[in-house]
Amino acid sequence: VESDGIRSMAANMGGALRPSKVALGVFLAVVTSIFALFISAYSIRMEVGDWRPLPEPALLLANTGILVLCSVFLQGAWVAVKRNNVQGVKLGMTLGFLMTVAFMVGQLMAWDQLIDSGYVISGIPANAFFYTLTAVHALHLIGGLVVLMIAILRVWSAEEIVAKVASPVELCGVYWHFLL
Repeated sequence: VESDGIRSMAANMGGALRPSKVALGVFLAVVTSIFALFISAYSIRMEVGDWRPLPEPALLLANTGILVLCSVFLQGAWVAVKRNNVQGVKLGMTLGFLMTVAFMVGQLMAWDQLIDSGYVISGIPANAFFYTLTAVHALHLIGGLVVLMIAILRVWSAEEIVAKVASPVELCGVYWHFLL
């Protein structure tokens, strides 16, 4: 049975403006600006006559599905925090981590397929944009994986889920929803 104090703490975690939440918001605003500039440059560059789009490996669709699953698992971990369900938090966080690793392996496989087909970064401008955008996305995922691993270690060592891991679980979920 959940006490009123834990219930109110879990309810307030979503709306409180903690410094970590503000910092994540600022970071995501910067990342949004960077990707907006990339998309703008991509759109402008597509209008030049020598633009030839590279084929999209079918694996990219599967990778998108994996990234969706990751976000779903991390959302499930956040719901488990609200319910003070220790096993649910552990499961959601761990599966989210594993899905992120699977996504990155899938991206490397897609790169291999493209390179084996002759679509190297220096080939045509579309290739350069694809590799640059996916590499920048991978860097954000790697940074997120480090934070996610720290949060997972806290989850696996915490006795009181709401008090010790609510904030890292929430922030990881927000970050992954943004990456999706």
